[in-house]
Amino acid sequence: MKKKLKVGITGGIGSGKTLISQYVESKGYPVIYADEVAKRLMVESEDLKNRIVEAFGEEAYHDGELNKTFLKEQIFSNAENLRKINAIVHPAAVQEIKNLMYQRLETNQIVFVESALIYEAKIQHIFDYVILVIASEDVRIRRILERDHVTVGEIRSQIDSQWQDSAKQDKADFIIKNEGAEEELYEKVDFILTLLNKVL
Repeated sequence: MKKKLKVGITGGIGSGKTLISQYVESKGYPVIYADEVAKRLMVESEDLKNRIVEAFGEEAYHDGELNKTFLKEQIFSNAENLRKINAIVHPAAVQEIKNLMYQRLETNQIVFVESALIYEAKIQHIFDYVILVIASEDVRIRRILERDHVTVGEIRSQIDSQWQDSAKQDKADFIIKNEGAEEELYEKVDFILTLLNKVL
């Protein structure tokens, strides 16, 4: 019987992990986006909603929807608030990601999970392999400024809330440096996909 693989794709904000994940998806592989799973649970789970309101107040939701602007302000300006939200959301999100992985593996040989916080949340053990996407801080800040309506200060707060690349590199199975053209990036991803298919 062929082996089934669970592969994590991680990297700091602006590293290009979503671009890689979308490319992997375009190649026919299932990709689970951890951030989307967490946001969905924060709206659908009454237990999570109650705990978030208890921790951050009624302003955390607006007409039943997550007040992302308010929560971002609370979380990235305060390390204790970041720890609080992670303690509430991570366990439920990790369980849901595991469930989704096993569902996808019923009809696929490889499933990918895109998550910024694989190492921060200490969930690397749920994957067979982890791909780390890295880029210099200057490149990442430039990309985020082009993409989002945010200030450099806000970007630095988010970068500072995540582990530095140097702390993750010796833990990852594959490292992709993403500072060049998209074609160059896709060639690196294709090479990793070829290697992963060889171990099936």
